Amino acid sequence: MKPTIGILGCGWLGKPLAEHLLAEGYRVKGSTTTPEKKEILLDAGIEAFNVTLTSTGCEGEWADFIADVSHLVVAFPPKLRQSQEDSYVEKVQQLLQQLQKTAIEKLLWVGSTGVFGAQQDWVDDTTVPEPDTPSGRGLWAAEQAIHEAGLPYTGIRLGGLVGPDRHPVQYLSGRQNLERPKAPVHLIALPDCIGILTLCLQQEARQGFINAVHPERPSREVFYTQAAHHRQIPPPHFDPHDTRVGKRIACTWLSQQHYIFEPHLPR
Repeated sequence: MKPTIGILGCGWLGKPLAEHLLAEGYRVKGSTTTPEKKEILLDAGIEAFNVTLTSTGCEGEWADFIADVSHLVVAFPPKLRQSQEDSYVEKVQQLLQQLQKTAIEKLLWVGSTGVFGAQQDWVDDTTVPEPDTPSGRGLWAAEQAIHEAGLPYTGIRLGGLVGPDRHPVQYLSGRQNLERPKAPVHLIALPDCIGILTLCLQQEARQGFINAVHPERPSREVFYTQAAHHRQIPPPHFDPHDTRVGKRIACTWLSQQHYIFEPHLPR
């Protein structure tokens, strides 16, 4: 019998993941923070609950949501800014305390490759992060809290998300003197996010984090210029004097699993 899967945060990634798992025959329970989004999930056949994670606990329909969930995917975006770093970590700690009271058999935590600092050069699944931004430090503190909680978990550090109605070139269009034109992009398309999370649900928990970025890694300048032309929007312009390459991310575990990515990143 397939496990009951809970998805905490049925947004851009969580909702299509839930729909995929439903099609695969799983029972899926999903959370959102608003009544309007709850109705959208219910219309998609997802058992939906309003849950709000705060720095003091899990509010709303938390007890009904987590009841009989054996595999939990945590997919809420951190939205970290300098003033929110401590708040995010506090929310993570509160959630972990609540999960320690449940019978969760496996926790999948959706993280970010932003935990690595730009100065780290080559990094793989075993590299200790050295974050150099407020958001990176918040992500690293959350990873440490997850590891120390003693739950059976696998963390997935996703690269920049690309898919329907979401492409980073939209935020870079027309901007001037952007840094690191020669640095590789580390992105991942929505179908691969779903495929990798599904694979992790079917595997034993690893008690660690894995990297998940598409193997196609052109330079930032090449990729975003091509993407802007493809979308017929003003291209970004990069600092021609900035020769820094920055970090390069390897996906050790996914390579060992012979995971096959989508052929190309969306332009």
